[in-house]
Amino acid sequence: MRFINLGLLFCLLCLAGCSRPENKIDHNQTTIQIYLVEALKGQELKVKPLERKVAFENSKLKDIILALLKGATKEEIKAGYGSEIPKETRLIWIEENKDKIKINFSEEFASGGGSESMILRYKQLAKSIAQKVPTKPVYILVEGKELKTIGGEGLVVEQPIYEAQSETSKEQNL
Repeated sequence: MRFINLGLLFCLLCLAGCSRPENKIDHNQTTIQIYLVEALKGQELKVKPLERKVAFENSKLKDIILALLKGATKEEIKAGYGSEIPKETRLIWIEENKDKIKINFSEEFASGGGSESMILRYKQLAKSIAQKVPTKPVYILVEGKELKTIGGEGLVVEQPIYEAQSETSKEQNL
């Protein structure tokens, strides 16, 4: 009787092991890095990189921008991160050729917030896309027009927002 019970127990354990879901690798996912604003009490706001897994549906540049426009997740908010890019901002289109990239946003991108918000918004975008476009200048448009100033205070925007340069000067400009 003892052998039957041990045999039955062995069979049940084998069956339980067979019913576990496999750890499948989703080949339609990619890891991207976006920059969000870290808000620590008593310290100045800074943009910091965060990694996200996203469904690979578009070009990596478009996936990065769409993830950035979604803003911080609930977990990221709890950890003290946020975004200065208005939630209502939409990506209208991206145009890429061999010489440059143009990214066209809705009008919400350039409105709302003071000068610090605008600077942080600009840095979030520039640093997030810099990893993807190290060899091409990137121009930002709002409603089809090249962005020259941002916000009600008229903060001047240097175009291209990102231009291929050495790693040292890249960080100094952002």
